[in-house]
Amino acid sequence: MSADGNRSDDNFFDGRWIREAVEGENFYEENHLIGHFLICYRLNLKSKSPLKEEQVRLALWYLYRKCPSVQFCFGYRDGKRWLRRPTNPEVDFKVLHGKKVKEVRECLQAYRYNSETGPLFCARLLIDSPDPPLDTEDLEPSSFHTSYMLFGLHHSVGDGTTNMYIMKYFVTLLNDVICNRSIDKDEPLGDLQGNEYIAIDVAEKRAILQNDPALREKFSREFEVSENHSPYMINGFPKPNEKRMTQSLEYIVNQDITAKFFKKCREEKVTINSGFSAAANVALVHLLQERNIVHNSYIMQNIHLVNLRRYWEKKVTDVLGIHTGFPLVVRTEVPGDLSNGYWEYARSLHAHISKDLKEKRSVFDHAFTTLFSEEMSASELLDETKPFIGDFTISNMGDVTSLASEGGDEVRITHITRSTSNHMVNKVPMSIICHTFRGKFTMTFDYNSAAIRRDVIEKFCNQIVKCMQDVF
Repeated sequence: MSADGNRSDDNFFDGRWIREAVEGENFYEENHLIGHFLICYRLNLKSKSPLKEEQVRLALWYLYRKCPSVQFCFGYRDGKRWLRRPTNPEVDFKVLHGKKVKEVRECLQAYRYNSETGPLFCARLLIDSPDPPLDTEDLEPSSFHTSYMLFGLHHSVGDGTTNMYIMKYFVTLLNDVICNRSIDKDEPLGDLQGNEYIAIDVAEKRAILQNDPALREKFSREFEVSENHSPYMINGFPKPNEKRMTQSLEYIVNQDITAKFFKKCREEKVTINSGFSAAANVALVHLLQERNIVHNSYIMQNIHLVNLRRYWEKKVTDVLGIHTGFPLVVRTEVPGDLSNGYWEYARSLHAHISKDLKEKRSVFDHAFTTLFSEEMSASELLDETKPFIGDFTISNMGDVTSLASEGGDEVRITHITRSTSNHMVNKVPMSIICHTFRGKFTMTFDYNSAAIRRDVIEKFCNQIVKCMQDVF
């Protein structure tokens, strides 16, 4: 549809072929088909006036028309999956009154997009939601109106960085629409790029492994150890009796605790990600000790997601697409008594992660696992009969305030949280998806409800925050 609500007459959405799908887009479409890795972003919006359905719908149409990352669907050409433009698509948008965020988020995390017609995203505006605010520190005037916007996203649309850009584009366009500013529908927002370089990198690492038997044997031993790991998060707590699905718990750390913890990380010469990862591991140790599972040390094995933009020679903004690498398995020994040695452990964890990132360990791992076989299919990666090998995944994007933008004079984002369905994954039972926005560290715990009880997740979250406070 066009900006005035009628069918577009500019022939933009004409079904034209764009390009062949790259590895990341293929992988996430395969996952989508079996109901996995479906994304939901929650925006807490404050606006001078109540948001009107036609304003939001118009902003979404402009987003669809201008942002390359949401302008495609899938089709087959010469037996291969390609990206193509939809034909006369409609924006998938609804206004929901009195609905809870949890109910809508669970729907979007199990959503099925029509991959052949698009769109590969949807949006829901929640009016008069009974949900309380995530925190009470909003700086906006009390006269501003509160609403929640939930975006559902097919993961082929983009990685976390791309999705934050999409949120920025939306709130900017919404301000423009409310202010009746002129919008050029033909000026693109962002640059969609493929990740063909990932396959090249993996091929190079395979060649290295093929020509170095000793290195190959080293990877073989380490791979066997990691695959046989028994995670504490599964074996240290009572099993739930719940339906297998992704549940989420959100938590925003207040600005004071965030600032003090970040300052301490800098003083101790560790990244925020390493400091937080240490806090999560230590928090789990405390919970285990409360259950009388007491050891001199604990072997923790977690998975970290890697943004491959870190390896680009030139930092370029507004590059859209999927540029996350293969997961990095991080295995460390956590002392049972950390009364005086928290930061010593955090520095050792930081050194471990930094070394692995510098050496592209995750790419080597993927090259090794596929050295004598084809690329693993989504169904193989998500085989629920396999035992878990890690306690949790960490996806930390850092400070996303500038990425997502806070908005404009008429409407702005006060909080942003993100979550991804993960209940079918065979590696870990939980993901901690985190970032910093407007000076506050924000966490979403996405967990497999058939593997971990909610009360355990709540205790774990509270213990992490306590750790962040105790180590100032």
